[in-house]
Amino acid sequence: MPGKRAALHLERVFSSEECQLISFGYIPQAMEDHWFIYLEDGWLYLHRSWTGFCIYQVRLEAIGESHKIAEAWVNRDREQYVNKRDSYDRTLLSYLIDRVLLGRETAFPGDALLRESRRKWWQLWNRY
Repeated sequence: MPGKRAALHLERVFSSEECQLISFGYIPQAMEDHWFIYLEDGWLYLHRSWTGFCIYQVRLEAIGESHKIAEAWVNRDREQYVNKRDSYDRTLLSYLIDRVLLGRETAFPGDALLRESRRKWWQLWNRY
């Protein structure tokens, strides 16, 4: 993770079963697999598979049988990662954990964010 980074405020708690799945990480198998994810010393690292750039870091902290996200960081080096919206990064990070690591059927966040942007534009347009 480069020095140019930002804290993401993401509150999630994972059961011991979910933590076991998260600990397996994800190794890309094909060109379509865009992420390389691994857990090391309590930190979850999410790298872009093609460039190797670390985009997200998440520290997991034990709370009884479960684990919570204690801190999360996003890469803000514009030469490595161009997005600068924390709201999108929180949504994408949650999606990656849910879909890639936990195997849940989850819609890609870009679809929901696009629908929300269109809805807001339509509301503004109809005011005039």
